[in-house]
Amino acid sequence: MVIAEKLQPSSKHRSYVNGFTGKSSSPHGQKIGQEKKARSSMPSEIVVKSYTSMLHIGNPQGEIIIRTDQYNRDDFQLMYPNAKFFVIKSYSEANVHKSIKYGVWSSSLLGNQRLDRAFKDAQMIAASSSTSSLCPVFLFFSVTQSSHFCGVAEMVGPVDFQKNMDFWSQDKWTGSFPVKWHIIKNIPNTTLQPILLQNNEQKPVTFSRDTQEIHYCPGTCMLKIFKSTSANECLFDHFMMYEEEEERYRNYTRFKLSVDAPRFIPVPKMHSAHAYVPRQPKAERALVDRIIRETHDHTGKLQNVNLDTQQESGNLVLDSAKTYAQRKKRISYGKQAHENVVKSNVPAALDGEKKIIVEHCSPAISAQMSGACSSCSIDDVIRIGSMLVPMKLSN
Repeated sequence: MVIAEKLQPSSKHRSYVNGFTGKSSSPHGQKIGQEKKARSSMPSEIVVKSYTSMLHIGNPQGEIIIRTDQYNRDDFQLMYPNAKFFVIKSYSEANVHKSIKYGVWSSSLLGNQRLDRAFKDAQMIAASSSTSSLCPVFLFFSVTQSSHFCGVAEMVGPVDFQKNMDFWSQDKWTGSFPVKWHIIKNIPNTTLQPILLQNNEQKPVTFSRDTQEIHYCPGTCMLKIFKSTSANECLFDHFMMYEEEEERYRNYTRFKLSVDAPRFIPVPKMHSAHAYVPRQPKAERALVDRIIRETHDHTGKLQNVNLDTQQESGNLVLDSAKTYAQRKKRISYGKQAHENVVKSNVPAALDGEKKIIVEHCSPAISAQMSGACSSCSIDDVIRIGSMLVPMKLSN
């Protein structure tokens, strides 16, 4: 009998209050308690610093005050006669942090064009409405591979394709547009997965790509789910972590020479003999040493090539100068000999003042010529200019 009573199901509800502890054992009650605890621990104001020069935002000291009670409000309007809805996919949660902080967003070029057309169409719809009601453009944000949506923002201005922001985690986003955030909470994909999109092959909304448009009925359902669903986590839980990351990134890019350049660490002024000088990491220091060494080797090779080229050029110049001097000497020698021959052939009658100068050679030269021509009867050798002429005297 006792065993049978133990096997019978209990008639008490799972959420009954324990007699001694007084704590509810219902999982739903525990979830609500965790959410209230998270909301109570969240500060009402978050003071952050502006690190951009593209927007005039914050107080004169460069501080931005974010009031957390302005989000997830109970008076957020859900029903609109006309509204447009889009899914926004972000590569990182850090970009969503900057969107909340600075109140802007930027998509790809095609995404910006699609959102800009939708915003202008919404303005035309609102202007042509007889009730003068608004036609808002809501954006449902989700981080890639995060398994949840992280918030709802409203597009409140057209896309400025010439205004690029300088704080995104990647530099490929061109243009920007202002947004106003309404809901910041994490909604699991399992909660939104039953919503199917007819304009996307009946796929769940959780399988949407960036700037995927959502029709009016499923978009309104998503707004209701975002407002009514209680969440334990939101981006505000990690907001200051991304703030510190942005500060480190700005300090890093300030001393960065280029994308592929090694990190540059400024050396502080040496106020004392034991002042601390920051050093580069070992890997980067080795990289810098290798670059300097290769640069010096390359410079030395270029200098050697230049010296060899100069030496070869100098040799060519010297050879050319010697050749030119020899050639000039030959030309002058031949010219002088020709002039002497011409002068020797001119009769004395034509020029009475000029006569052929005949000189007797030295006895040594005469003896050599006589020996060379022993077979000939040569009595003497005379020189006419530069020519040696053997002479035979008559008896």
